[in-house]
Amino acid sequence: MIAGVLHTKIEAVCPISSVSLGRIDDKKTWVVSFDNKATEKQKADAQMVIDGFDVEAEQDIINKMSEYRSKAFLNASKELAVLDGRLDIVSEIQKEIDA
Repeated sequence: MIAGVLHTKIEAVCPISSVSLGRIDDKKTWVVSFDNKATEKQKADAQMVIDGFDVEAEQDIINKMSEYRSKAFLNASKELAVLDGRLDIVSEIQKEIDA
């Protein structure tokens, strides 16, 4: 997921075809494959994105989004159970939401 986030951020400033992360904790192992149309300025901008990329902060965002999606799914499941008259499982779903 981190590679996908980085790809999106770099692509916003420079045409690229791919991003590869060798070791996530070592930016020297990260490889960007630039599109033939990429200018030197765009490549420099891409390097600035890499230099400023905070893996831990991005991972926190990904984790929070995943947690939000899980809770949203559980809430939707609860609403469907109530609409379906399945009150027997509502309390179990609520426990998952509260966890």
